Amino acid sequence: MPTRYCSSGAPYLSPELHPGRSFTNDVIVLDGMWGTGKSILSSLIGSLEGVEKKKLDHVFEYVCIGRSLGSVSHDFAVSMVRVYADLDQYNNLIAREVNLRPGDDSGFKNTPGSFRYLRRLFGPEGDAIVDRINRENLALLLVSHHLSAVSRPMFDALGTRLYLVEVLRHPLQLVKYWTQYFEDFERSREFTLGTMHSGTRVPWFAMDWCERFVMMKPIDRAVASIHQLQSASLNQECDAVKASSTLIRAPLLIPFEALITETTTVLADVSRYVGRGTTSRTTRAMKRQRVPRSLSDRGRKSNSRSWVPNTSITYRDQLDQIRDWIRTTGSAHSQVLIDEAVTQYESRFPVVAELSPRPHR
Repeated sequence: MPTRYCSSGAPYLSPELHPGRSFTNDVIVLDGMWGTGKSILSSLIGSLEGVEKKKLDHVFEYVCIGRSLGSVSHDFAVSMVRVYADLDQYNNLIAREVNLRPGDDSGFKNTPGSFRYLRRLFGPEGDAIVDRINRENLALLLVSHHLSAVSRPMFDALGTRLYLVEVLRHPLQLVKYWTQYFEDFERSREFTLGTMHSGTRVPWFAMDWCERFVMMKPIDRAVASIHQLQSASLNQECDAVKASSTLIRAPLLIPFEALITETTTVLADVSRYVGRGTTSRTTRAMKRQRVPRSLSDRGRKSNSRSWVPNTSITYRDQLDQIRDWIRTTGSAHSQVLIDEAVTQYESRFPVVAELSPRPHR
């Protein structure tokens, strides 16, 4: 692009983007890899005091990814995060984006206190709504994927407004989900950012090793990706967070196993972290999500790839079966990676292993 000049003859310097005056309300981001159980915890968080319905807005992921890849400037990324955080919450309060699809995880049927959003269709708009958001500190609830390793724009944009909660899950439980995902990754309806390499679509988080990615079978792509992203999640002192120029609040990590079996305790931890108490909707949300329950019991299946427990054998035996499947189907390197991922996860979060088999129901 040719250099632009001012009327004085001096080179034109583009001013840095700035979003202007932002809202002051809290922003709760629930993050996690594909298949970690975000739908369960998002419903519970959405039932807490002053938390709005969850929003799956991929713009935040795309902006953070773009910044990490150097595709957009830092001031652009920060401005986009601030503007969209405010815009999403304003739209929530005037019911501009009520999801009426009954089967959607973020739909009307699965939203705690959903009728209040319908009533807003006939309510006011304008500055009075902004004043209410700030005065009552109505929290925006966002659900994202794989944001931990690229989250710096979120921290720099929102500062102490940001509450980052991440759900993690035993890596062996994720392998079949991710393998199926990569078997269908070339579909047009796949909206994950990435690149094309040797005629193969590569997700953004594998772009540094795209040469190896295109040569791998889906199961090996799954194991390598899980290993990489779990390491980024567990390393909460990662450069992206340490380098933030804004005072930050450390993310809260939630293991899926504890979320399912010790739901009340986990919810109390989340409640303290975000500073918001439970409501009458919380009990209904727990019942709808069928928690707490045993790890061998079946919950609501929110995705066709979701883990479906085998109730005739123990949870630990099911994990061993998946490990055997990786051993017979995947590469030798995948066996090394999955063993490292399991050791890393179980050393951080002691896994609840059921010792006796449960009969079929």
